[in-house]
Amino acid sequence: MTTVQLAPPAVATLNVFDVLPAGTVSTLIGCIGQWDLGFAGRISCVAHLSFGDLPLKANRDTLPLDIRSGDWARLQLMRRHDGSVRLLGSSRIAPPGVEMAWLPTVRHHRFTQLVRLRGLLGRLEPVAQALFVVAMTEARVQGRFLMRIAALDQHCYPGGYFDQSVRAASNAFHAVYTSDRDRSVATLAALFFDIGKVLEPAIGGDLPRLGPSLAPHPRSREVVKRACERIARFDEHLTVDLLAQLSTADWMNRCRDPARDGRIRHVVLKAVSESWRSEFPEDRRWPRPPR
Repeated sequence: MTTVQLAPPAVATLNVFDVLPAGTVSTLIGCIGQWDLGFAGRISCVAHLSFGDLPLKANRDTLPLDIRSGDWARLQLMRRHDGSVRLLGSSRIAPPGVEMAWLPTVRHHRFTQLVRLRGLLGRLEPVAQALFVVAMTEARVQGRFLMRIAALDQHCYPGGYFDQSVRAASNAFHAVYTSDRDRSVATLAALFFDIGKVLEPAIGGDLPRLGPSLAPHPRSREVVKRACERIARFDEHLTVDLLAQLSTADWMNRCRDPARDGRIRHVVLKAVSESWRSEFPEDRRWPRPPR
C-alpha cells in the first residue's frame, strides 16, 4: 500500500462533556490553558485535548500547582451520572511526541504498538478519535482489547489481538483515498474488525475464516454500535458508514462493488488479511489478500 503523509486534523470542536459516557473513568492527555487560581485554592482551567476542549474545576490535590497554562498533563477523569466531570488526579508530563488524547486505564504491556496506535488515531478527524475513546470507556472491552490472544493460529500470546488490530489499522490508514473521511472509516473498520472477540470467552482460529464467507466478527457491530450511538450527534454520517462496514451481511461480495462502500471494504479486507499473516509471512496456509 502507498504511504501518504497527512496534515494533522483541523482544530477540534467537540464538546468533551457530551463525548464521555456517564459512570466512566478515562485517562486523557491534554495541554492546560486558561489556568486560574481562585479563592481557597480553587483552580479553574481548560484541558485542550486532541478531539475537543474540556473546562475543569480542581484543587491543589487533584491538579498540583506546578501545572500551569502551557503545560501538558495526564488527567484521570470520571464522568458522573449528574453530567459533571470530576478530576480524580493529574500529573505533569513532558510534551508528548503523539498528541492523541487517549491513554489506557487498565493494565497493558504492548507499549510500542500503543504509541503506534495513538499516532494513527491522532491524525484522524476529531470525531473519529472521540468514537474510539468512547468505545474504550467500557473497562471489559478495553482490558480484553489490550490483553486478549488474537487466535489459536496467529498472534497467539497475551496482547496479540491488540498487536494484530493495530497492524490492520496501520495498513488501512496508509492506503490511498479520495478523502480524509474515507481514511477515517477504513482505519476504524480495520481496527474494530474483530472487536467482537472481546465478548467471546472461547478462542478459535482465524485461518478457517479466510474465503468467500469472510466477514467481521458477528459481535463487532454490537460493541461499536454503543459508541456510535453516542457520537452520532456530532457526525451521523461517520457512524452510519462505520456500522455499514462492520455489517456481516454478504460482506465479501460487497467488497467487489466499485462504489465507495465497496472500495473501502476492499481496503479493509487487504489490511486485515495482511495483519493476520504478518506473524508468519512465509506460511503458505495464509494466502495473499486479493489485489
